[in-house]
Amino acid sequence: MADPSSQAYYQALITELTAARRAYDLAQTSPMPDADYDARFQELLAIEDAHPEWVHPESPSQQVGSPAAFAPVEHRQRMMSLDNVFSKGELDAWFARTEAAVGALGGEPVEWVAEVKIDGVAINLTYDHGQLVLAATRGDGRIGETVTANVRAIAGIPAQLGDDAPDLLEVRGEVYYPLAAFTHMNAAREQAGQAVFKNPRNAASGALRQKDAAITQSRPLAVWIHGIGACEPDDAFSTHQGFLDWAAGAGLPVAPYRIVTPHRDEVWAHIEALTEQRHELPFEIDGVVVKVNSRAQEARLGATARAPRWAIAYKMPPPERPTLLHRIAINVGRTGRVTPYAVLEPVTVGGVEIRNATLHNEIQIHEKDVREGDTVLVRRAGDVIPEVVGPVLDRRPKDATPFEMPSRCPFCGQPLIRPGEEAHHFCLNVDCPNRLAESLAHLAGRTALDIDGLGRARIDLYLEVGLLTTLADVFALADTTTTRHALANARTEAIAALADTVLDDAERQRRHRALTAERTLLGFNAKGEALKSFTQLLTQIERALTQPVERWLVALNIRHLGPEVAKVLAAHYRTLGGIRQASIDEMASIHTIGPAVATSIHDWFATSHNAELVDRLIAMGMRTTTDQPDPHAQPDGPTPLANMTFVLTGTLEAMTRQEAGAALAALGARISSSVSGQTTAVIAGDKAGSKRTKAEALGIPILGEDDLADLLAGNFPTNLSFP
Repeated sequence: MADPSSQAYYQALITELTAARRAYDLAQTSPMPDADYDARFQELLAIEDAHPEWVHPESPSQQVGSPAAFAPVEHRQRMMSLDNVFSKGELDAWFARTEAAVGALGGEPVEWVAEVKIDGVAINLTYDHGQLVLAATRGDGRIGETVTANVRAIAGIPAQLGDDAPDLLEVRGEVYYPLAAFTHMNAAREQAGQAVFKNPRNAASGALRQKDAAITQSRPLAVWIHGIGACEPDDAFSTHQGFLDWAAGAGLPVAPYRIVTPHRDEVWAHIEALTEQRHELPFEIDGVVVKVNSRAQEARLGATARAPRWAIAYKMPPPERPTLLHRIAINVGRTGRVTPYAVLEPVTVGGVEIRNATLHNEIQIHEKDVREGDTVLVRRAGDVIPEVVGPVLDRRPKDATPFEMPSRCPFCGQPLIRPGEEAHHFCLNVDCPNRLAESLAHLAGRTALDIDGLGRARIDLYLEVGLLTTLADVFALADTTTTRHALANARTEAIAALADTVLDDAERQRRHRALTAERTLLGFNAKGEALKSFTQLLTQIERALTQPVERWLVALNIRHLGPEVAKVLAAHYRTLGGIRQASIDEMASIHTIGPAVATSIHDWFATSHNAELVDRLIAMGMRTTTDQPDPHAQPDGPTPLANMTFVLTGTLEAMTRQEAGAALAALGARISSSVSGQTTAVIAGDKAGSKRTKAEALGIPILGEDDLADLLAGNFPTNLSFP
């Protein structure tokens, strides 16, 4: 693991949190518990506070939510996220900062509003002269998803407000399931033989995104209104409480359990009372939101890049329940990371039945002293992924023994390693059955070999029938015609047999569709004729063999090795052979690589199974050279740009970025893929994004395409300093 004080660790933290946020907002899954996300996010903020020069525009601290998945719509006023506190001390510190800021601005004493934090899906309702004209999800805070038809189908949301409504009003709230209605709906679904929903928040998000508004209408969704966005006239409401009172009178559903007070102690007493009562409420809450009541003070306090300064969310600790830990098992993920998990006696926590819970890694198991046979406390720290808090020691069996991590992977038999000071063990075998499906999907992805047609459905089927057992088998699919033809014929025969099978029409149609889809994925039609789509797949696979080595490095799914690192390695060593032979110290000395990345790459190639895989791929025609410009090549002419580092971003008109980089390198410049304090200038073309933004934040000169032409002609821009 990278040094927690290093920039590499910071970048890895951004990647981890961004992936978790996207999964939560778009896929309605939770790849890490809420408590873990909150802790990691606080760690990110601490790093950025210590190193403001590192702050990246794509950091979750600079973002709200994730990109929209439906028809986009721009909010008139940003829907911001809230900063979190987790203790009375942290809340008191926020009170003090806010009061000091209001006092410095010459404001009146602060009055606070404390209201429940509903665990639902954020929604923005736009009323034009009192008429509901638009409903949208939060999305990334600026651009949301249009869900107007579905929101109109939710009972309790008025389509028309009274005559005293502002000319324009954005109303913010949460779509949620009342718990009793959620339980009743699930019981009805189970009785009808349908899958039940696991938890109210995710189910609400899915219902809100239904293509058919009639489905949304059939679900017992509800809404609580808790805030205001754009408003014309902007002085329509002088206080937050005044807005909520008006909203309730206008027929908008406003959440109860709210207090308004100038006293901090009363706010904390309200939080303690709600924490105690949270499981008795008719809807799920995960905290209490505290806001400044005065809208004038709210406007003066303003906001950071992602959150308002006039509001804070106190996050309640997750609930805990005892249950029996039957055994400790392990899982191996796409990157080979080994994650132990507890197999539990089923227990219901926060309305969700839990059978398995994460144990994170061997270190945490030993720190918590969790053993098979223990009675353990389990909390639902996330919507989907629960965790074991610790054992109930006075109920421990006398024969319970400490956990020992197995020395070999239970799925492929290869050794498990724990690199350096990493917390996790790893299986380095990319052909490990438990990680192979995701490894194959990664290999075929656009950042790797870009094999169009090798999607997850085909991968899963080919793994099931034995056509794929290693990454290299992809490049031998041209030799599987006989096997695939037999498998496809078996599907055709199974389809014909459906007519004589006792099934209801819906099930018969479902099986017919599934078998037909499998036959198509195998590359044949009902007559047994080869399909053009499979021929096209083989063409894509053949083309993939010619991808440069930097693409292959990404495709091999080596931990810590992404596209940018792959380009640096390929440019430096020029061939795959050079990379395979490089020592850890040698690789670690390369700019932007470092010891953690170097160790991961070295250990991967040093694993005998992986070495055999690479040798097989080379024998099958894998390209082992690069398209990257050689950073060691000596320019033939003068080197006026020696010791300078440039970053190219955006789209250039006169030449490609690669051509521009080569031309600058010919004058002695160094071309980097990332902006840092050592960057001389950023050359920005059309639609330049985060790299330009970061350069602006660091005060690094921004050059346009005309400046680039001047540089290449020997005429240096006036805003550029030279060593």
